[in-house]
Amino acid sequence: MNTFKKGFFLASLAVGIVIIQSCASTSERFRTRSLTDHSIKYKSPVKLKVTGIGCALDSQRAVQKSRSTADYNLRSILGNRRYLTSFREIDRYEENGQICVETEVESRSP
Repeated sequence: MNTFKKGFFLASLAVGIVIIQSCASTSERFRTRSLTDHSIKYKSPVKLKVTGIGCALDSQRAVQKSRSTADYNLRSILGNRRYLTSFREIDRYEENGQICVETEVESRSP
């Protein structure tokens, strides 16, 4: 009987681990994320282009996230300088069940 309890315990433990791992991969799909890698195209000290990528389950949040990521990348380069921005959507694709949007932000003198 003791061997049966050990076998049952090990089987339950294995099933529990499988369930936890499958839930972890599913929860990853529902997380809104942004990619911090960005490319920079210099033109002048204030006029440059930077891209940002954002992923979410719905397109509106993906666009919002990609714009905020691109703007953050631009601010990290320009610092406290004053500038105007214009956004342009470059690419839209699906990755791991999420909609991903790549946005380019261009800065110019005020």
